[in-house]
Amino acid sequence: MDTQNTMNHTPRATAVQVAILSAAFIAFYHQTFRGLLQFYRTSGEYSFVWILPLVAGYLIWQRRKELAKAPIQINWWGGCWFLLFLLVSAYGIIGSSPSAVRPAIPVVMLAITLFCFGRQVFTHLFFPLALTIFMIPLPTLLQTSIGVP
Repeated sequence: MDTQNTMNHTPRATAVQVAILSAAFIAFYHQTFRGLLQFYRTSGEYSFVWILPLVAGYLIWQRRKELAKAPIQINWWGGCWFLLFLLVSAYGIIGSSPSAVRPAIPVVMLAITLFCFGRQVFTHLFFPLALTIFMIPLPTLLQTSIGVP
């Protein structure tokens, strides 16, 4: 394990860190979430998104024993990815481009997980959290080029 990029963390410090980053995540993306919810309500093509969090939750629940055994460590690479994708999102928000903001959401969730909990927990949670990429609508340009023969 690379000791320069990770360090042990107490459960209380981890909880505070997760709470702060989650609050920042929600505050930063609240407009995007509102737009996504409106899109999901009106689009029949994305009616499956309401089930994905339940599937992800079930997959996490199945891995609960491994997660309980995994050590909690800070991984600074997760913090770097978090900041990078917040900058990408800021570009999309300032430029009113949801195509730049929406795909960053699952990556930011993964980055928060890596940063707060470390590589071992991240490995167990990667697939369930990566499923959220399917909740992000394709950009219109890509959707029309795929859908039109």
